[in-house]
Amino acid sequence: MCIRDRCMHCEDAACVRACPTGATYKDDDGYTVHDPKKCIGCNYCVSACPFQACKYDEEKKQIFRCIFCPDRRAAGIATACSTHCPTGCLTYGEREDIEKEAKVRLAEYKKTCPNARIYGIDEVGGMHYIYILQDDPSTYGLPDKPTVPAGVTIWNALVKPGGGIAAAALVIGAGTAAAINLRNRRMEDLQKEKAGGGE
Repeated sequence: MCIRDRCMHCEDAACVRACPTGATYKDDDGYTVHDPKKCIGCNYCVSACPFQACKYDEEKKQIFRCIFCPDRRAAGIATACSTHCPTGCLTYGEREDIEKEAKVRLAEYKKTCPNARIYGIDEVGGMHYIYILQDDPSTYGLPDKPTVPAGVTIWNALVKPGGGIAAAALVIGAGTAAAINLRNRRMEDLQKEKAGGGE
């Protein structure tokens, strides 16, 4: 069994945290989108995503992902995937309504699939795609408890531009420069004193 390989639009999105340029970001509606003009092709988002939903096209040097049809959303139209789904298994709507429907469907699945569960309500802060799984997530190639990788958390907090280490490095660099400048001035003053004493 497998599941559609697409961006889950996590509330706590590892790709957004990992992106050093802001190319991957959350739009005003909370969906994860991508600005190819800002992308430097570092692939940090690809390696950070617990769902492996970001794809890098080596030939085009671009990241490809689901961006949840922003043009259709702006027009009040359902996403393309849910509109054209031939089986009707994809539903688009308000989150509260989707969660209610998911619970109704889950009750039906539980009659024949005791391991069935809803996936996406709590995972990584909640996802904009909610699934009803008939079995454990691993059956569908999904992590049981998806998380933001520890390395991304450290990168975001300490190394990413504007983070703590960058700020600390700037302070240390400025302090070092000031110390060197002060030492050079003192050396110049000493040389002037020696030169003045010899006249």
